[in-house]
Amino acid sequence: MNDANMVNAVMLLLFFLLLAGGLLVLQVFLSMQKAPWPGLVLPVLGLLAAASVTVARVLYSVELGGGMALMGLWLFVLASIPSLVGFGVYRLCREKVRERRSRSVREEELSRMTMQDLD
Repeated sequence: MNDANMVNAVMLLLFFLLLAGGLLVLQVFLSMQKAPWPGLVLPVLGLLAAASVTVARVLYSVELGGGMALMGLWLFVLASIPSLVGFGVYRLCREKVRERRSRSVREEELSRMTMQDLD
């Protein structure tokens, strides 16, 4: 492998790492919104993409038989890994949002009680 190919491989790896990092940051941002549904957009799109790739691979394959079904299952599992990570990020972020919201409600109630005590 010559130096030009090595540089191209490193640049491609950096590009995909930056893309994955950007998507992760976007997932966290969407998951931290007040409404719960924006955080589900990327993981659901990922699952739809995984399902479509799997169906296309199985349908357009020349080989038919039990091995093809197993290969399709493995393809779906591997293609769904980013979606599973997205759902995990969503769940963690929603727990933080709920915790932050309940904390602010408690602080507001405490503030009201203090104001009532002063009156």
